Amino acid sequence: MNFRSAILAIASLITTTCFAQPPDLERPEAKRILEFMEWKDVNVIAIRQGVNAKGEVAPIYATVLGFASRDSKNQQVCQTLIFDKDIGWHHLEMQEKAARIWTKDGYRETKIWTTWWNGTSSQSAPPTRPTAP
Repeated sequence: MNFRSAILAIASLITTTCFAQPPDLERPEAKRILEFMEWKDVNVIAIRQGVNAKGEVAPIYATVLGFASRDSKNQQVCQTLIFDKDIGWHHLEMQEKAARIWTKDGYRETKIWTTWWNGTSSQSAPPTRPTAP
């Protein structure tokens, strides 16, 4: 029985070191991202680590709960943020021809690139890929 316990302990140790967990989303970072999303007077009440607003569980999710105002209206906020090792905690909004990303450092929009060009444009060549900011 001790041999099995040792094997389980080693397997557990290997699993946790190979699949590193994202860092917890901290309140100041969550507040800053919401402010970049044009929320004003943000008051973060709670952050649910590891779960999105739909109740799906994954370590890359964090749901921010709180109050804020937008368009001169006080509202409840329930916003899911996602972790990516390259860009950190962020909110991603996919559109037909662009992706909008809010991070603690601000907002950026990425447009479609040349591989998506379908040739229906009046241009003689496909548009060029946008450069990173």
